[in-house]
Amino acid sequence: MTKALIIVDVQNDFADPQGSLYVAGGEVVAARLADFNRAGEGPFASDVIVATRDWHIDPGDHFDEWPVHCRAESWGAQLHPALGDLRGLDGVFDKGHEAAAYSGFEASNQDRDSLADFLRARGVTDVEVVGIATDYCVRATALDAIGAGFRTSLNLAFCAGVAPDTTATSIDEMRSAGVTILDAT
Repeated sequence: MTKALIIVDVQNDFADPQGSLYVAGGEVVAARLADFNRAGEGPFASDVIVATRDWHIDPGDHFDEWPVHCRAESWGAQLHPALGDLRGLDGVFDKGHEAAAYSGFEASNQDRDSLADFLRARGVTDVEVVGIATDYCVRATALDAIGAGFRTSLNLAFCAGVAPDTTATSIDEMRSAGVTILDAT
């Protein structure tokens, strides 16, 4: 078994209270990830570690639904500073350049590799998904991981959701699809 950690969208616009689409608790997620990364524990005991980012250039009508966020190269699009010292990061995958994109499996890296191809090339069979927001991009990434044939878990200790109701519904949906839910307690 080869395991990958997928860190979804822990970016300034979502994880910093000054961000344009701040998710309550996002900064806590970033700090916890940084603490566990320094210790090499928890989800960082993975063989492969990747991060995804919203990286919007001209995402069509996406900004009609959401406030402007994660414009490519902007402060808001950068990974949260707590992740600045992220040891063992094997790749960053950007999504949403020209259209809305929620799943990390819609992203590509600087070499234009898709996330699925990148993981398969490294023999990954299992993924653990963490990040922001549980009820949007984390949900879409976990569901697409299952759809791509990866054994998938969601670690709630390292996630923040937009709203309690949509987060609970999303967790139920992921569980029903076969995602193993690792409880935050």
